[in-house]
Amino acid sequence: MEIVYCVLFHIFYVTLKINSTKLNQ
Repeated sequence: MEIVYCVLFHIFYVTLKINSTKLNQ
């Protein structure tokens, strides 16, 4: 189960980073 949470966290983090770059542009 820990691996699943790890993957979900990374997906969430990457999504935030993508949204941040879009807002900056």
